[in-house]
Amino acid sequence: MIKHIWSILCEKVVTDKDTGVTSYLSAIEAIIVKSVPVTMPFLALGSLWRTDNPAGDNLQFRVSLIHPESKWEKQLVTSEGTLLVTKRYRSNVVMNGSEFVQAGTYMFKVEVCNNGKWEQVAEIPFDVTVATEK
Repeated sequence: MIKHIWSILCEKVVTDKDTGVTSYLSAIEAIIVKSVPVTMPFLALGSLWRTDNPAGDNLQFRVSLIHPESKWEKQLVTSEGTLLVTKRYRSNVVMNGSEFVQAGTYMFKVEVCNNGKWEQVAEIPFDVTVATEK
């Protein structure tokens, strides 16, 4: 069975070609903006998954954005499915252009498909604040 280890929101994901080391640059949990709506030009979600099944497991996950007042939930990404044959697997999803229509705490929901059923494995808060001029 696949297990979600962690997920992080950041501005950029970089993987070194020579070493394979992945860096998550500018971790982000909130923004202060002049006005809303606002579009994030750079936004990515990195996750680490694990399986102990020597035969491998199929990883299918999805990421959704939930409105601060739960008025809507927008599915951003659904993976096609990847056969995990190693113990650890990193997924990196670029979500450039995500729009935030009002101030408040949005949630990025991460779900994995196990035996045909979607199960939530993470919920990452993202605060949008409108700056007040003094």
